[in-house]
Amino acid sequence: MKTASTLEEIKKELGDKLEVLIAMAYFYGFTLEDIIAEAKIKKSKNGGFEKRLLLEKVKNVKKKC
Repeated sequence: MKTASTLEEIKKELGDKLEVLIAMAYFYGFTLEDIIAEAKIKKSKNGGFEKRLLLEKVKNVKKKC
């Protein structure tokens, strides 16, 4: 995606990535619809990426009793 400089090139790159995702899903016995349904469930629980915020690290903090 970093090398894509136009919206058309970005669309083609996203299409390539989608093709890989579909192949991976089918390899494990899932359909694209299965994956989309799971993504919707996770989005409703955890939120989405509309704000382009990504969790990079989780620190394990032990609670004191």
